[in-house]
Amino acid sequence: MKKKVVVLASTATLALGLVAGATAAPVLENISAHLNWGIQFKVNGQDWTAKNQEGNKLAPITYNDDTYLPARALAEALGTAVDWDNDTQTVIIGERLETVQINLEKIDAGYSSKVMATTDKQYTVQNGVDYKAGAVVSDVNSAQKDFKLVPDGKYQKLELDFFGLELEEDVDIKVYGAKDTVLKHVILSSSSSNRKVDLDIGGLKEVKVEFKSSPGASETVFTTGNYR
Repeated sequence: MKKKVVVLASTATLALGLVAGATAAPVLENISAHLNWGIQFKVNGQDWTAKNQEGNKLAPITYNDDTYLPARALAEALGTAVDWDNDTQTVIIGERLETVQINLEKIDAGYSSKVMATTDKQYTVQNGVDYKAGAVVSDVNSAQKDFKLVPDGKYQKLELDFFGLELEEDVDIKVYGAKDTVLKHVILSSSSSNRKVDLDIGGLKEVKVEFKSSPGASETVFTTGNYR
């Protein structure tokens, strides 16, 4: 499990080699450094080019024989969430400051007519709480129903809430990561129709959520949640 790391910084740039100044050092200090366009990178055996949020190529900085790269570009290449707290001038690696609803990123239902993203309050209001948005899977039976969340490697955590709507049969839910690895397996029933799960998804491009029930069943499940 990746842990949250908080690094105090005067800018949103971190080093590959960490250089710590004295406690009394000024917040901003003029230095003489070089943009080094000759350095190449590999991430997990693959060629990698540092880019900013606009997609422009970034050159690493060479200073006193250390190599520096922007924190965001490096963290995202390593599949780690990164954020910037402007109020405290803090780079946060391993988590985001604010949660992001799953509906604000892509939800891929494939060709299924039994899966739909929704903001309809008849689904989003559960136990007196309005979760604002989510996905509804209907007609859940022995035939697999699923959808894919597409975090695209931008987040470290995923929180999901599952609500069975007037269940008559148990609903088996599996959440898959890369290479069909089961990240979580839960069961909804008429007596326990709400389950919450917390998942580590650092680096994952997609997360598949699969629903099954008994032959002849026709159950409905509302799923909501947030990335962080």
